[in-house]
Amino acid sequence: MRKTASDNFQQWSDSDHSKYYVTCDTCHGGNPDSKNESGAHGSMKGINDANSPIYFKNIPDTCGKCHAEETEHFKNTMHYQRLKAESQAPSCVTCHKPHTFKVLKASEMISLCSVCHNPRDQIATASVPIDAKNALEKQKEFEDELLNAKNR
Repeated sequence: MRKTASDNFQQWSDSDHSKYYVTCDTCHGGNPDSKNESGAHGSMKGINDANSPIYFKNIPDTCGKCHAEETEHFKNTMHYQRLKAESQAPSCVTCHKPHTFKVLKASEMISLCSVCHNPRDQIATASVPIDAKNALEKQKEFEDELLNAKNR
């Protein structure tokens, strides 16, 4: 357990969350003012506790405390609908990783989405990864055009 906690802390230390002072208690709960480990971790709930902020169905609400706009977009997706209805579905941390957090590039979509969306597992359609990549590329083109228009 110590090794996992140490690895997670190192990953967090290198992340943007760390740079913006988003600390462990922001997502995990606990008492950051405590001077000892048992006091700091005493009120935390485990990942399998349905009342935990890091329980898989609660992840969007936990992330939404800081990322409200992104969470509202996510709540309009099939992923969110499945997450609320089933025991297995992607949430924020599936794609953005909880401790290393990063914004995905279009070039990363095919390999990431293909974990679930592939001909073997037949989850939705196998074209989803390519569709997601294309959508991100189009979004980037639009943002570039918008920036060019503003600069003119």
